[in-house]
Amino acid sequence: MGAAGAAVVAAFGTASITMLQLAGLVLSEPLFVALLFAALIVIERCMDRGDVRLAVLAGALLGAMTMVRTIGVVAIAGAVLVLLLRRRHMAAIAVVAASALFLVPWQLWISAYGDEVPHILMGKYGNYSTWLAEGYRSGGVAFGRDVVVYNLAGMGNTLSYAFMPVDIKWVRIVTLAALVPMVVGGLVVLARRSAVLAAFFVLYLVLITIWPFDPYRFLIGLWPSLVLVVAVAIHSAWQWRAAGRAWPMVRGLALGAGVFLVAGHAAYNWRERQSWTDLQRRTGLSAKPLVEWVATNTRPEDVLATEHDVVVYLYTGRRGVPVSTFLPSQRVRPFSPDEHVHWVEAMITTFEPRYVITGFPAHMAAADVMTSGSNPALRKLGFIPNHAVYERVNP
Repeated sequence: MGAAGAAVVAAFGTASITMLQLAGLVLSEPLFVALLFAALIVIERCMDRGDVRLAVLAGALLGAMTMVRTIGVVAIAGAVLVLLLRRRHMAAIAVVAASALFLVPWQLWISAYGDEVPHILMGKYGNYSTWLAEGYRSGGVAFGRDVVVYNLAGMGNTLSYAFMPVDIKWVRIVTLAALVPMVVGGLVVLARRSAVLAAFFVLYLVLITIWPFDPYRFLIGLWPSLVLVVAVAIHSAWQWRAAGRAWPMVRGLALGAGVFLVAGHAAYNWRERQSWTDLQRRTGLSAKPLVEWVATNTRPEDVLATEHDVVVYLYTGRRGVPVSTFLPSQRVRPFSPDEHVHWVEAMITTFEPRYVITGFPAHMAAADVMTSGSNPALRKLGFIPNHAVYERVNP
């Protein structure tokens, strides 16, 4: 694209509100994206030269990236697939071997100690593959179909708003109708110029389509790659000089779609210009009274059940557990009130927290149920801002 064009694309893909929202949170995606692009630079040079030393370095970067976020395994698969298709067999072996230096010890550790994580915490802190397999095994084909439908709808809603921040349904549909062909066209071009990025992008999308979780967080981790794919499509359409009567019209439509998407995303950045600090601010305002209450009213050895269990431990040193579990089925069917009661009771039985402090209405309702009856498990102490406080009976 030339230095100026590449700089514009880089800025658009990394300095946008979408990435500022991500970089302002204590999440793993910024490091994941940094390692991804470092690995892509190395692996694409390896494609050109067939240099095994570059393949070793790329494999190590990809292995480290997968330790940051498990979904990085699709980049390893994409790199190996492209190397094999281009008959770079030794380089493919080198990528597998170097990434295995990170992944094999971790998998051995998981096999040895993964069962020590209580099953009720598997969705939050356990082995993802086990959690996913159980979800599909218990839910069957209908569960898989519903996950795909929910995730495609979620991706469409997220992307259409990011490229055209309006609430008019038909405008959002038009936005998707412009975006999807541009993504496909960009991937076709990248399949020749940067095949590993194209393979990673496709495999990543496939995986988040079948993963039983809201795809928003996965998509923002993919954002710089998405911007690059769209930019490649626009750039290729600009340079296109194909013959034939219909082709100028196709080229014009592609360029028009590109201008539409760029303008829409610029509008999104302007409209959401304050949002990249809003989430942190809201979370802080919600958690601060909780942390202050815990620091003042609990003992160092107390265990607490709360949605802010990590924050509580970080700022007070008190050990925390979630209030409830997280199952794959929740992606397509929220818990009923009785199920909320069951899982809150199970968490209390498993970890015996002294206090349950919750700001989630469904968990409050479940805890209120557990304060009643002839043998209540909890007693309600009262409220602090944004939360209700319960104490376990006979802790």
